[in-house]
Amino acid sequence: MAELSLKQQFLRSLKAILHSSGMSRKELGSRLELSPSALSQIFNGGMLPTQQRLDRFFELLHPTVDEAEKLQDMLLWLRAGFTHYPSVFNRKLFLARCHLGMSLDALSRASDIPVNRLRRLERTAYAEPTPDEVFVLSTVLGYPLSDDPLMTYGSIPTEKPLMAAESDIVMLRRLTVEDLRKYSKDTDFLDFVSKVRHGYLSFRDLPGEAEAVLCAETSELNIRMPGVVEVVLACRRPSGFAELDLCCVGEKREFFLQDGDGKLGGDWTAGHDTHGAVIWRLPVVRMNFIPEG
Repeated sequence: MAELSLKQQFLRSLKAILHSSGMSRKELGSRLELSPSALSQIFNGGMLPTQQRLDRFFELLHPTVDEAEKLQDMLLWLRAGFTHYPSVFNRKLFLARCHLGMSLDALSRASDIPVNRLRRLERTAYAEPTPDEVFVLSTVLGYPLSDDPLMTYGSIPTEKPLMAAESDIVMLRRLTVEDLRKYSKDTDFLDFVSKVRHGYLSFRDLPGEAEAVLCAETSELNIRMPGVVEVVLACRRPSGFAELDLCCVGEKREFFLQDGDGKLGGDWTAGHDTHGAVIWRLPVVRMNFIPEG
């Protein structure tokens, strides 16, 4: 027997709730102020009810909480274009993408996974992602898409990302300049980083002290060369690493890099006015520069 589509399941549940209530369809239409034709379209699948109308159904028909939540959940997925009830992976992928406001095209560009493949992974319950796809998508979205600890890196709210199994890849929370403007030297950096929700970036061969990565335009760090930088930050400098710090300076909370000679930015920011006291500094353990264009 073929599996019922999501719409068929929705309509069957809706009719069952109406039947259990003892109310006739005619009476329901009258109390909803709907014409017989409009009500027929809803119960025959020609038209989906709005969330407000579904809430009114609940008020009149008194379904159980479980029945109401199931109907509401199905309506959400029907309005999102699903034809069958999504799998756990479908749901996680879809909701994680929605949380970041990413289109499928944007996710494709960020993950290097074709749009058609992403659409299949998101909307087809029997589509099985590969471990590499789970790993990449989890990294880009900043959310563990699998419960298998060998595929992902821990829960977003409380845990620091773990080193990937049998790999030298580590994932760090992504920070912005606006995030760091809210940071205070009196705040524990690990606690501060744990509350940031911009996703993760993956790196290889980082020391264990690495805790987060700042992604910024070079101009935001007062670097003269146009482009973007990824600045990997630590709470303390590992032994053997160059003395380079990210510094927050002055009342305007500008950001500069300070080298081992104590110069803010060295030649990178030559000629820039750097008046003001250093409010806080964090050790830099790696910096990747991506030129403009």
